[in-house]
Amino acid sequence: MADQLEAIYRPKGEALEYALHGLNLYGGCSHGCIYCYNRFRFHRSLEPVIDPAQTLALVEATHEYVDFYGVGKWNHDTRAKEINWPKFRADAEELLKRHGKAYKIKAALGAVV
Repeated sequence: MADQLEAIYRPKGEALEYALHGLNLYGGCSHGCIYCYNRFRFHRSLEPVIDPAQTLALVEATHEYVDFYGVGKWNHDTRAKEINWPKFRADAEELLKRHGKAYKIKAALGAVV
């Protein structure tokens, strides 16, 4: 049966960077059912980041429940130029490391972990 399944969406470009870490709705939710092969995997995409302080607060509020974070930036708005992206990247990495979280910083922010 698996060989008969067809993808309904194939990510391209920047979306492909951490598409493999996407949530499998049938085997990777936060319920923690004992029969699930993937019960402890939960992914949170922090993209686009519009308010860095709010994004860091979201990590602080969810780190007990989320195993992997994907972090990107706000690209398609002139207000994004007002954000200090190197500072946000450093703050996000420090926070994620402090909580022992797996993560991927998208290339647009200049680092890959």
